[in-house]
Order: sequence, then structure tokens, then C-alpha cells
Amino acid sequence: MPKDSSIQLNKEIIRLLISKKKQIVLGTFITLIGVTLNLLFPWTIKVLLDVGIPNKQSNVLIFAICAIVLLPLLSTMLMSATNLFHIEIGGHITDFLRKTILVKVSKLSPSTVGNLKTGRIVGCITRMCGEVGDVYIRQELLPAITSIFMSIGILIFIMVLSWKLTLLCLCLIPVILYLSKVLAKRSEDKTTKLIHLLNEGDAYFTELVSGIKTVQTFGKEEVEYAHIDNWIKEHRKLRNQVSIIRVWLMETLSKFEQSLGTGIVFAFGAWQAINGHISVGSLIAFTVYIPQLFTNVEKIQKAYIGTKNVRPTIAEINNIYMLPDEIKNVANAISTNKLEGSISFENVSFQYNDDREILSKVDFHIKPGEKIAIVGPTGSGKTTILDLLMRFYHPIKGKIFIDGADIKGYSLKTLRENIGIVSQDVFLWNRSIKENLKYVPCEVTDKQIEEATKIA
Repeated sequence: MPKDSSIQLNKEIIRLLISKKKQIVLGTFITLIGVTLNLLFPWTIKVLLDVGIPNKQSNVLIFAICAIVLLPLLSTMLMSATNLFHIEIGGHITDFLRKTILVKVSKLSPSTVGNLKTGRIVGCITRMCGEVGDVYIRQELLPAITSIFMSIGILIFIMVLSWKLTLLCLCLIPVILYLSKVLAKRSEDKTTKLIHLLNEGDAYFTELVSGIKTVQTFGKEEVEYAHIDNWIKEHRKLRNQVSIIRVWLMETLSKFEQSLGTGIVFAFGAWQAINGHISVGSLIAFTVYIPQLFTNVEKIQKAYIGTKNVRPTIAEINNIYMLPDEIKNVANAISTNKLEGSISFENVSFQYNDDREILSKVDFHIKPGEKIAIVGPTGSGKTTILDLLMRFYHPIKGKIFIDGADIKGYSLKTLRENIGIVSQDVFLWNRSIKENLKYVPCEVTDKQIEEATKIA
């Protein structure tokens, strides 16, 4: 894969995020309001305990109690609105990636698509694109941005309450960062192996369903069952390893951080409260802020580990995204609605990959309206001639002309719309008979379709 492939796809994602700047700016604004309301909740408790109750100020008590009831509700409503923006943006990224890969695959030659394997392409479109947009960006990256705002706000509030307690809690941050880095590296390694295994599974299961009749014909069900069992065991093993790192260890680490941080606050804070260095209200507010702080740090950790985990997925998408388009239009390609129909092959040779030559120095000329037959045994190159004429492949030597012009000079749309083929390989969409018959654009009535199907 080219070194700059990830950079190019990442630029496309960034460009798409910029195109959603209105939603991002509005979502950020709503987030800031929600964060502010959320941060005011513990401070309200402090006011209630330090001012309202000791001084028996009814107006302060009423205001504080109303705030305690309303602030979490309003904050939750605003955060939910922010989540809707996250869903929209994440889904937009997923849709973009899926369409990008589909468009890319539609431009690749049949041999390249064949080498990719159908299951791998389908897995990339359905699963991997969703992992980038709907999982990483929506569930991890964008929420982490909110958590950064929250963490900054909490740090400001707790610094005002007690800078000594704040510095004591911040001593845990280097340990958290180190453990996050270790977990992220292990998670990335396991995720890379899991993606490779899932790719193999996508290809195998697609192949198995397509070839189930062959399996039954030769009585190989038990062989395939054993293959499936081995894949499932390996998948479960890797999935469990990733889950242990991402869920169990992360959650344990997060709870440890919260418990240790809260314990430190209570131990040192209680001593300060006894000696009159901090009020009881400030201590209670501090103990409310600390779990919030570490909960948001956990989300930032999750996004950091998610960034490592998504790298193998983006690399796999890039492997398809950066494949060269072997067959494409030249500059100023000829576009026309009608070709006369003269066809010339001049000294044309062709081979698939590094195999033997299928065609060797083929020469022939067909006049407009002339009917010819090309016969030969299987593998002699009859279908290959048609594939070259349709520019599914290019000859390794020689040239092909239509109406005296090299077919490379025609646009692909012009070339293929002016050539009609009845293939020996029948492909039917999982759609109605009528939709299959009208797949090639043509002006026919429903009655004509009905008559043609009766004749067939």
C-alpha cells in the first residue's frame, strides 16, 4: 500500500467533517451549555450546605433545590441533542466511505476485483466502514471532544475549591496515561489480527454459500463444518482478547482511578475540613466533581485506544481505496451515440497475470453488419476477445480499433453502450423478472416484456 494512502483517505474524512461545520459548531455550542449546567450542579450543593442551611436563608434553599432538580434534567436534554448531531455526523462518514468504496470497486478491472474476493469487499463496505463512522467517530471520537470540555471545566472548578486537593488528584494522570498507552498498543495488535481473521471469514462464508451445491454433491459437509469450527474458535479467542483489553481492563482501570481519586480526596479533604482549611460544602462538591472528572478521562482514554484500534480498519479500507484504476477514460475521450461497427484486432496478445498467453498475435477485421463465428475449445480465448473489446482488460501487445479509432480513445460509457453482449454466464439480480429484463436501458412496454418472456 502506498505510504500516503492513509493520509489521502484521512484528508477526505477531514474534508467531509469540515463540510458538516455548521452541525459541529452548533453541536459544540449546545455541548458547552450542557457542560456548564452539569458543572454548576455540584457547586449548587456547596452553596446549599455552606450558605443556605447554616444561615437558614430560605431564598437560597429554594433556589438551590430548584437548581438541583432542573440542572441535571436540562444538561441531559442538551447532551442528548448533541448525541443526535454525533449520530448524523458519524452516519454521514459511514455513508461516504461505503459509497467511495463502491464507486472505487466499480472502476476496477474484473481481475482486480476477483483477486480481492467478494467477501472481503462486502465486509469492507458493510462492516468496516461502519466501524469507522458509526463506532469510532460517533461513539468514541466526538464524545471525547465533549469530555475534553468537561474535564477542563471540572479542573477549573476544583482548582477554585481547593488547589491542594486538585494537585493531589492530578498526580494520578501520568499513571493513567502510561497504562492507556500500554493497553492501546496491545489492543491495536489484537485488533489487527482480528481484522485479518474477519476478512478471511468474509471471503470463506461468501464462497461457501455460493458453492453449497458443490459441497453437497461431493459430500464434503463434515470437512466444511470442521473448517467453520476452527474459524469460530480462533474468532472467539481473538474477540475475547480484544474485549478483555477494551472492556474489562479499561473498566477496572477506570473504577480504580475513580476509587483511588475519591479516597484521596476524602482522606486529605476530611483532614483539611477538620482543621478549617476547607468547608464541608466544598468537600462534598469536590467528591462529586472527582468521579465526573475520571468518567470523562475514561472517555478520552477510550477514544485514544479507539484511535489505535481503528487504524488497522482504515488501513484495510485504504488497501481497496488506493488500488490503481487500470481501466479508465483518457483525456478528451470520444463520446458518441452511434458507432458504425467495424472492428479490427491488430497483432493482439494477452495473458492473465503471469500465466500462459491466452491470445498470441491475433489479427482479424470485421466489417459493419458482417456476421462471423469464432470457435475453439474451452480456454482458447473466445470470451477473452469480447472482454478486450469491452475494455475489461487491455492487451499486453497490439491494438484494437472500432471504426478506425483505437478503443482506448473512446469513453467507457460510449464503448459499452454501443456493444450488445449475450453472455454465457447468467447473472440475475435478486429483484423482479421485469427489473432484470429492463436493467439495460431500452424503451419497451410492459406488453412487449410479457410477450418476450412467453417466447423465451
